[in-house]
Amino acid sequence: MQVETLLERSCESVGEGPHWDERTQQLLYVDINAGGLHRWTAATGVDEKHTFGELHCFVILVTSASNHRRSVMPPSLSGE
Repeated sequence: MQVETLLERSCESVGEGPHWDERTQQLLYVDINAGGLHRWTAATGVDEKHTFGELHCFVILVTSASNHRRSVMPPSLSGE
């Protein structure tokens, strides 16, 4: 197995909680102290950052019974 670096210095502070989405071929991870969620897409090499202004530790994709996918987030973002 060969390991390679895909991204360098993409986070302002600490990158944590990586999750590889096999279906979309995307890597999701958080920038904890900056309150950011990153989505890196393998096909394009593009790393998108979405900032929420709150601390996050990880992201989890959930598939519901109706086969809809969503990320699990803090109650203040989900409206609960």
